[in-house]
Amino acid sequence: MKRLSMFLTLACGASLGQQAVNTPSGLFRPAPYFGRQPFFNKVVTGQPFSAEFVNENVQTLADGSHVTQDDAAIRVYRDSFGRMREECSKYPHMAGARSASQAAMMVHIIDPVARVRYVVDTEKKVTHRQALLTGAEAKAGVEQPYVKPPAQPPERKAPETSVEKLEPQTIEGVQAEGRRATTTWPPGSRIGNEAALTGVVETWESRELQVILLVKTTDPRAGEQTEKLTNLSRMEPDPMLFQPPAEYTIVDEKEETIIK
Repeated sequence: MKRLSMFLTLACGASLGQQAVNTPSGLFRPAPYFGRQPFFNKVVTGQPFSAEFVNENVQTLADGSHVTQDDAAIRVYRDSFGRMREECSKYPHMAGARSASQAAMMVHIIDPVARVRYVVDTEKKVTHRQALLTGAEAKAGVEQPYVKPPAQPPERKAPETSVEKLEPQTIEGVQAEGRRATTTWPPGSRIGNEAALTGVVETWESRELQVILLVKTTDPRAGEQTEKLTNLSRMEPDPMLFQPPAEYTIVDEKEETIIK
């Protein structure tokens, strides 16, 4: 039996929640946004909000100059019923994607009340619809394929990680709790480094909203990355945001589907 899941071929945003549901696993590129905890991974009720998710990566070159890359902003919504909506550019990494028109957007809606999810392609004016399963139903109805264990790599020095709790601060008007994880790869680690390398991930989360608000990553191999929610509003979103456009063609999906 094929997996009942729907994947997008684009990268979209992330955060946290409560009740588990069977949702697409390839949806949100960002997270802890680095562990990546998808925005649609759980259901949180009674805590509506809307915000934009932005991602910026800065690399420092050998000559000291910097290369900055910004992904197209992703708009996310959640209402008091736990319904969720994410909308982002269909072509997030193309030049000008941040200001792309609404004609080339992908919208993903999870409705745990109606137990259905939608992926809306505004460019093709098509809505892909699929029944939403609970975690128990998904586990019972999915045949897990056999995966051959990977070959064990040569024994090398393991990285060491320490985690410290940070003093709470206010981010986007809400109380946030932070933690800083520092990882050191000693010489001769599996990443092939001759000298010790140190990376830092700083994560800030709102326990009230159950959403990660900000993640800062410093990695000597990839540069500095900042992923955050901005323009946060605690107002109840328009209920129509959680319904697909009435004029679009609806296609019911029952098996794994790749949407391009």
